[in-house]
Amino acid sequence: MKVLGLPRGRTILDVACGEGADSVAFLKRGFTVTAIDFSVYALTKLQERLEGRGDYSMEIVQHDLRKKLPFPDASFDVVYAHNALHFFRHKDTVKIFREIHRVLKKGGLFFVKCKSVKDPIYATGTKVEDHVYKRKIMRHFFTREYLREMLSLFHIEKIRHTRSVFWGDHIASFEAVAKR
Repeated sequence: MKVLGLPRGRTILDVACGEGADSVAFLKRGFTVTAIDFSVYALTKLQERLEGRGDYSMEIVQHDLRKKLPFPDASFDVVYAHNALHFFRHKDTVKIFREIHRVLKKGGLFFVKCKSVKDPIYATGTKVEDHVYKRKIMRHFFTREYLREMLSLFHIEKIRHTRSVFWGDHIASFEAVAKR
């Protein structure tokens, strides 16, 4: 079976996995999954999802993405960051994208989805820096050019702008696939 266009058995790092819905879906499809998130609460919920599924296990890591990723160079076939990397200031965003490049195997794929400047909540709240606003939580809104800049270490396969509804809210995002 293929998911994300990849054969079973590949290693996937699910960055800022939250409660792990995507992590579990990858696991069920035969991938070796490492799930990483800052939230102990979210990781506890992920662990609860796995209980009673005897044949399913994954590495679950609590980690602050602003720090160096706790994995050796070239550890993963895929890094998956779904709505995960738009919560940081520019300097941290640069470091995170470099770290993702470091832990991705040569030829590995990076899937990323981030908030767009065309999102309805763009420029609401208190401005922190260019395209970064705090309204309850801090969000960094990406332009296509900014995402290209962040992916400059990678070969960009595609970037597309999307609109969707998530938990009743209309959102605008950029999705990209890039190769190391």
